[in-house]
Amino acid sequence: MRKNERGFVLPITLLLTFLVLFLLTHYSALYVVEARSFYETKGRYQLQYLINHGLFEAKKYVNDSLKKEETSWIETKNGSVEITISPLSATEAKVELVCKGANSGNATVWVVMDVDSHKVIQYQEGSSLSF
Repeated sequence: MRKNERGFVLPITLLLTFLVLFLLTHYSALYVVEARSFYETKGRYQLQYLINHGLFEAKKYVNDSLKKEETSWIETKNGSVEITISPLSATEAKVELVCKGANSGNATVWVVMDVDSHKVIQYQEGSSLSF
């Protein structure tokens, strides 16, 4: 070996190792963020399904609830919905939905419905869609 020659294998190996570890860390972090995003999106869709299903079931029983307050439960494979229907006036009823997702969190929704036409007059979500 000559006096003025220096090694180049170690610095290039260290540089390539650093680049490979950097790229591996970067892409694994991207994967984790994307997987979490898909999980949260799926949970929000499941809660929205529970809210829609609860409103559909509440429309069936809103006529009978003008006499007194009623509470019922619906169990689905995505979670459960507690429906509380209370009369506000002769033509309006307040519907409270408490949705508990199987793996997607909780949601609370208050709805004022017109009893005759089964239309939603007012819609309000509580501190909902939380995970």
